[in-house]
Amino acid sequence: MKDFSDVEVYEQYSRVWFETENYNYRIRIGERGTGTAGDSFYIYYSEDFSTYDHYSNSAQRACITSLVSGFWHHSCNTARERNNLNGIYGRGQGTKGVWWGTFGHLTVQNTSPLKTVQMMIRN
Repeated sequence: MKDFSDVEVYEQYSRVWFETENYNYRIRIGERGTGTAGDSFYIYYSEDFSTYDHYSNSAQRACITSLVSGFWHHSCNTARERNNLNGIYGRGQGTKGVWWGTFGHLTVQNTSPLKTVQMMIRN
């Protein structure tokens, strides 16, 4: 991922898999991430994927509304271990934008907008 200052970082997870549609594409993350971005994804372990028209509980619905994105939402607080990779693109979007909470291993939550994000899954 890269921010608008062209600072580029990455985070790698060695064991990630997804449940079937019957289980709302629940994400499973086997180990914490390693890399230069800081781990803002492991906390999503075992969360259901939610969208505007499909969510499992009221907490997910609140997250979809406040973060304006479909994702594996459970708690929509902006703790530094969270992210919003499906947020609104561009600068000045705040928590509704695309951000990674620990970008660059910051010790405080970071909602600085990201210019590019890439999620790759290897079979």
